[in-house]
Amino acid sequence: MRPRDLLLLATTLAAAQAPPPAPPVTFRSGTRIVEITLSATTPPRRFALRDKIHPPVKNLQAADLRVFDNGVEQTIASFEKIVGAAPVRNGVSVAGEDPAARPASIIVLFDSLNTQARDQFISHDDISKLFDRLPPDTRFALLGMDEYFRVLQDFSSDRKALRAAIHKYEWDYAFSAFADGDAPYATMSPTARIARSVDALKQVARLAANVRGKKNVLWMSSGFAVAPFRGEVMKAVRELVAADVALYPIDPGGILPASTDDIDELASLTGGKAFAGSNDVAGMALKALKSTSEGYVLTFVPSGYREDGSYHELRVETSRPHVELHYRVGYVADPSN
Repeated sequence: MRPRDLLLLATTLAAAQAPPPAPPVTFRSGTRIVEITLSATTPPRRFALRDKIHPPVKNLQAADLRVFDNGVEQTIASFEKIVGAAPVRNGVSVAGEDPAARPASIIVLFDSLNTQARDQFISHDDISKLFDRLPPDTRFALLGMDEYFRVLQDFSSDRKALRAAIHKYEWDYAFSAFADGDAPYATMSPTARIARSVDALKQVARLAANVRGKKNVLWMSSGFAVAPFRGEVMKAVRELVAADVALYPIDPGGILPASTDDIDELASLTGGKAFAGSNDVAGMALKALKSTSEGYVLTFVPSGYREDGSYHELRVETSRPHVELHYRVGYVADPSN
């Protein structure tokens, strides 16, 4: 047999005895991170107007913070300051959040249950003015809470349609709340009013859960006393944070607003902040929206994370004196498919 034939035979035998090619190697990452967007402000100054008393803290460092997941301290994986939109983390799965989410959605909630007639109608006019103070492609959804929870307008950037929805609500529903005077629903007991208010917040959460990404709710309201329904209020808070909703209550009551301690706490629990003490309601709304795009983002990899749909309580502490932190108080672990 010629050398050339021997070489060909040896090559054929080697190929026949070789193991079949291994399937291509693929990698599936099971890592989950939790992302917390927070703002840091200084505490109130005595006698200052309420919408002027929260100057931001601009030099916060990771070393100033401790983060806890269900009471267990976690290691901060990253920490950065944001100005404008929060950074996009391509290829990273964020526990409790949609990594493909669009920028934060803006929802306006008109509260006819807890706000006097004059103040409520001021809020209608000033939100109509707010539309012209933002880019024309900014989208809003409009909701109303009175005797019923109402969807006034789905997300739209059509200024004409948005203003028409506000006008229709004002004439068809809001006026009826004040048939017996300036106080809303004079014949409704305070207990019934609070119960309807809490139920409306739960409805906001359930509606917002169908919308991807963060939802910032401009809640045009003088607020209500949380204490009588604290248990139900906390259930509403958990639903709101699970739906990635931050409440930004705005009191249209002018320079001398009603007491807002309860509504301040409610806003803080969702990672938002209450605004009051100004006649410029549209200006307070702009401050609220600006506060959503300035602050810090920290991440951590939760120890013992399981995709079981459970609710996790978050707590962030700072060693810096005279600094208040605002952030969402929990997340829901993505359930296994």
